[in-house]
Amino acid sequence: MRYNYLEGLRGYMALWVFFYHASGFLPQAKTQNKFLSFFFDGSLPVIIFIILSGFVTHLLLQKNETYFFYLKRRALRLFPIYLICLLISLFLLKFSLHTLEQIPFEGSKIYGRIKLIETYYNSNKTLNILSHLTLSHGLFPESRFPFTYTIMGQSWSLTLEWQFYILIPFLYYFLNKKKVIQNGLIIVLFILIMLFSKNHMTQPSFLPNMIIFFLIGYFSMPLFKKFESSNNKYIFIFLSSIALIYCFKNWMISCLILIWGITLYFQKYKNSFFDILFGGRIIQFLGKISYSVYCMHMIVLIILINILQKLEINSVLIFSISILFGGAFFTILISHLTYRYIELYFIKLGKTKYDSNLAIKINHYSKD
Repeated sequence: MRYNYLEGLRGYMALWVFFYHASGFLPQAKTQNKFLSFFFDGSLPVIIFIILSGFVTHLLLQKNETYFFYLKRRALRLFPIYLICLLISLFLLKFSLHTLEQIPFEGSKIYGRIKLIETYYNSNKTLNILSHLTLSHGLFPESRFPFTYTIMGQSWSLTLEWQFYILIPFLYYFLNKKKVIQNGLIIVLFILIMLFSKNHMTQPSFLPNMIIFFLIGYFSMPLFKKFESSNNKYIFIFLSSIALIYCFKNWMISCLILIWGITLYFQKYKNSFFDILFGGRIIQFLGKISYSVYCMHMIVLIILINILQKLEINSVLIFSISILFGGAFFTILISHLTYRYIELYFIKLGKTKYDSNLAIKINHYSKD
């Protein structure tokens, strides 16, 4: 079954990330409004992406393909467009630094991006680049190797994804054994690693610091399957309990969990309003190209800002409209092309390799 509402949710999160980053190049507007402050937190849509990833990965693991083929398909999905954007971002670093320094108004986020580029030039550049090429930069202690955001800032979540893809098949294997003592030891080990990371590896790009969100999506999948087949509502008890716990820590994350639960509920019980909201053609299209949007948008924004500077656009209103809406238009256009001619090719390549492997297995068993 195709979960089209989840695709729609992915599209909204891609737009959220884009507008959050685009607004960072504009004059900073401070707000005390809690509703608005929710949308000014750029980590929130990424958390939804992570939850979605946990859900989808559990679905993929049920195919019972070999670890090698599973990881190869995940690599073919994750790396091609990422590596292209990484190399472009690396090539444009000096161009980006110059462009950011010429923005005609001040802002903490603009200054922060300038400092990140300067950090790259003060780092061990060879190790920094190699860690990004292998998506391992989240494994380096930020206090000593400040690599995470220096070349392609949004890749902090992609190294998380890759760490999760590598680890989760082992967790899937052991949990399916249903051995209480063994699983108890695994849980204790996870808790110890999380406690260690809290004190020594505090960056969010290190998996133990964010694995809870992957696991929310991961355990949502079998519970949602039960909800689909037998109307068992344990999925909502599970998500409501997590949302309640986060109420005392971070109300915004509680809201995300509720959004996730509502989306799953209406994925089964569709109605006309949610069909328009999550199942419409435009939002489905944005969901499909969301990974390209996520990888490409900062490159598009930097180039667009430079063009506006060359055109001597000094009006804050025109500059802001151009960045927000012109940036969205060109990001979506380019992302459509990269999805169609790069992402889709490697998705089909991974599927072809999987289908070939499956055919070999079937042929082998039929001979037996």
